Amino acid sequence: MPETARVEFLGFAEGVRGAVMFHRARTGRGPYHRHIELEANLVLSGHATYLVGENRFRLSRRTMIWLFPAQNHLLFDQSSDFSMQIMVWTPELLELSCQAPTSQILRAQNVDGTWIRRLYEDDVDQLNALCRHVVASRGDEANAGLAYLLFRSWGAFQRSEAEVLGGAVHPAVERAARLLREHNPPPAVEKLSRQVGLSPGRLSRLFKLQTGIPLAHFRLLQCLERAQRLAQDPDLPWSEVAERAGFGSYSHFHRAWKAHTGQSPRQALRRQAQSTEAH
Repeated sequence: MPETARVEFLGFAEGVRGAVMFHRARTGRGPYHRHIELEANLVLSGHATYLVGENRFRLSRRTMIWLFPAQNHLLFDQSSDFSMQIMVWTPELLELSCQAPTSQILRAQNVDGTWIRRLYEDDVDQLNALCRHVVASRGDEANAGLAYLLFRSWGAFQRSEAEVLGGAVHPAVERAARLLREHNPPPAVEKLSRQVGLSPGRLSRLFKLQTGIPLAHFRLLQCLERAQRLAQDPDLPWSEVAERAGFGSYSHFHRAWKAHTGQSPRQALRRQAQSTEAH
């Protein structure tokens, strides 16, 4: 392991609180370093190795890894076809965007545990497209895009916990995760339990035990994801957005969204929709 790590000072466009950079394979090793910004990497192709502190992680397509400011890191052993999106957010943007309890951890200097997972394929495609939009943005539009990219990246990372499903997992749990992702709107827990042949209580216990995330929370993430997609249509009333996304009412949707993001739906979604339309 390298003995010392240097502090890197990243430069951003004037008034912009972060950056997105597309990385292609390079020979040799970069510097062992850290910086004051939060970083997330999303691997698009190939493979490489990350040294984070004293831990080594093997990266491959669909891997997302979060690097916190106090974490020294080094990327090496990159295959010739390795590529990834590098996303960086300044402390100022995190202070503004991460007020909700579910996202405040992103303002930490360091964290315990493993912060590397494999995302779902559709999440990788959507985040990659959003990265390209942010790169083409400027000024306040870029800051809005960076904040939205942070929310989307964090949501995709949380949802990825369900991908630990494997051979030892109860088939009802695996089917429940698939139904929640594929159906629009996601079925309510009671209906879902009937579809997979377990009681609501047993399904909820098994789902939490075998995926690491509560069933109701996983369903909520699917509903919020659908809501943000529907809200891209400026002609669709908010009440219809809430109903189509699987919320019982607009007030329920508003409370859930604000609790998850720290912003109102109008602030977080409509602004991003306008930014996307500009491209």
